[in-house]
Amino acid sequence: MRALFLFFISVSTYLMPHNVLGLDFGVFYFGGWPDAEYHSWEEIVPRAEPDLFSNRVPIPELLTYDAKRNSYVYDTSSKATLTKELQLMHSNGISYVIFDWYFNNPKSSLYHKPLENYMDIDTDVQFAILFENVASQIHNMSDAKSLITELKHITSNSRYYKVNEHPILFIFDVYVLNKQVKSIGYTGFSEFLLHLKEQIPNLDIYMGGVGFLFGQDGTTTESKGWTETINHMTADLNGKTTPLVTGAFSYNLHGPISQPLSTDDQLMSRSFIELTLAYADNWLWFQKHLKNGLKYIVPVTSGWDKRAWGGSKSDASHDLSGLHSIGDSSATRDLNLFRDHLQSAIDFAKSNKSLTDEQITICCWNELGEGSYIIPTQHDGSSYLNVVRDLRIKNK
Repeated sequence: MRALFLFFISVSTYLMPHNVLGLDFGVFYFGGWPDAEYHSWEEIVPRAEPDLFSNRVPIPELLTYDAKRNSYVYDTSSKATLTKELQLMHSNGISYVIFDWYFNNPKSSLYHKPLENYMDIDTDVQFAILFENVASQIHNMSDAKSLITELKHITSNSRYYKVNEHPILFIFDVYVLNKQVKSIGYTGFSEFLLHLKEQIPNLDIYMGGVGFLFGQDGTTTESKGWTETINHMTADLNGKTTPLVTGAFSYNLHGPISQPLSTDDQLMSRSFIELTLAYADNWLWFQKHLKNGLKYIVPVTSGWDKRAWGGSKSDASHDLSGLHSIGDSSATRDLNLFRDHLQSAIDFAKSNKSLTDEQITICCWNELGEGSYIIPTQHDGSSYLNVVRDLRIKNK
């Protein structure tokens, strides 16, 4: 999906909160199956012969018949499929699902279908949205106002996920958004945030940022500049200096932020063990560098293996980051390593409650093309989802 640090906005409302501190899990949901944006379902289930990637096919209960393909596919536009997925999430301790959301994008009708279906489903699983601003078009101030209006409408929904009374809105890329708003007349992202506050009176903004792009050197120097920007982003509102940024989170990380993984300046992981070490490095880095009471939603990964979609270009070995052994492309996913990783995230979140509010997001529910998924499959069954449930109960 999107190999980035992300940031999120939290919107104040008068609705009752879902979470007033306490361990909670959210999961990111990719809504592009079977017609994925960049690659097709047929690359996950090859026409010629089953191979390494056919083990990613969801369980039969989550497949629907596609007459065009004359086969059963995983279809995220199916209301029946999403209904079953939400039942699985609820019974296994996931509090909310995060849907992709676009503005002024021709593919919006496809990617918004899961969210549209969600609105018609009776479920206890709440929802949030990931604003895919990189793939959205903001051409002028009129677009900006329309964007704000739509975000206000969505986040005011009674089932929108809230932490301490504030619904949270994930935004894909703060740097790109900064360029977007500058191109339409804002002086920068801060002014855009102020516009949000003016247009939505109850808006309370939380933001994180991009520090480590896929294949990019996520060095301490770059990250220091990012945190300085975040930590000092305030505005003088009615004579009172008010923080514009209240929190951060990370998503789909590919390497550590503080130092290389090895003496040869290896920046990206080459096994699931290295990937989880990179995540732990990021947790500690944010703990050290976020100031002024900023929050951090703790990220968890279920792996990275993009070979089904042609592989990672910068370092092919990075695609072994969903597997147990370094350099062994025949190795398999390791459930025990995932359990250890999730428990470590829980321990970190609970021991740093003032920083994390005990919030954890899992990447991902169904990123089958990138090997990042906990959705029940015909190969793994519900084993990964059951780990989430068991650890949620154990650490309640």
